[in-house]
Amino acid sequence: MAGKYRLMPNESMILQESSVAHGGVMAIYTDDLMLTSLNLVCVNKGMFGNTKNVFVYPLSQIKRFNGKPQVMMGKLSNGTATLDVYMTSGDCESFNFQTGNKRNIKKWIDAIISVIGGGDGQTGNGYDDDDDDYDSDTLVGAFREVGDQFKDVGNEFLDALGFKPRKKAPKAAASVAGAVASEKISKKCMSCSAPLIGYRGQTVKCKYCDTEQTL
Repeated sequence: MAGKYRLMPNESMILQESSVAHGGVMAIYTDDLMLTSLNLVCVNKGMFGNTKNVFVYPLSQIKRFNGKPQVMMGKLSNGTATLDVYMTSGDCESFNFQTGNKRNIKKWIDAIISVIGGGDGQTGNGYDDDDDDYDSDTLVGAFREVGDQFKDVGNEFLDALGFKPRKKAPKAAASVAGAVASEKISKKCMSCSAPLIGYRGQTVKCKYCDTEQTL
């Protein structure tokens, strides 16, 4: 996975991931992303796996605010969650993962902050804490959404031809016993004849003589 990137003698590999998209909505999942003890490295590859470029982002050049590294979860214009790394140069490098996108983003945020220090262990910024591999912003999730859209179009087409899709049978109505159980009634206490109010079948205690009884 390391491609053409070679570690320095004083540099160690911390984390690696393949099938990464680097850039905007038009980026494809062909790149490798690596976190070392010194750098964040993106090996940009072509469709056939050939290395095109190797981008090296020194961890020392990641911007900080109040001592905290500016590494966070962002979002592309199409709603895809991204790992956003803000550099002192003013650039923001964005990455997203083909599978387990949000889960991987949180893992990488934690790892980067752990290496360079200054974090508080919090990776969220308003996104749902959903670790499902099939989030709507992953490739599989996108196909699932498209499938639902085709199903809706198919139902509209059948409706236009006069065919009505079979509907699921409605749930059985509540039993008579259940309806009776929810009926509010009043009666007299069996001990002191004080008025009691409640639901049929409910056990109540008389507030005058403390006698428990069922309505």
